[in-house]
Amino acid sequence: MANPRRPAMRLMEVREAYLDEFHWDEVAELASRETREANTRLMRDAAMASLQASLSGVGGASVLSADEADGGVPPPAPQPPCGRA
Repeated sequence: MANPRRPAMRLMEVREAYLDEFHWDEVAELASRETREANTRLMRDAAMASLQASLSGVGGASVLSADEADGGVPPPAPQPPCGRA
């Protein structure tokens, strides 16, 4: 019967090698960039919603969503709850 410790030792060696070679700085940079971008989108959406709410009663003014302002496709219009028309 083979020694069961040998594969376990090899596994630990490989894991440590990958740990030493992993690009942690790139992962940290990516996470930081994505967090900043997500926060910017959230703040922009909140500002747009606030502006739209403040203008909603003024002559039927229409305000672009953050996606529309960025040139993206606007989200679909909200649908009435089921059973209501």
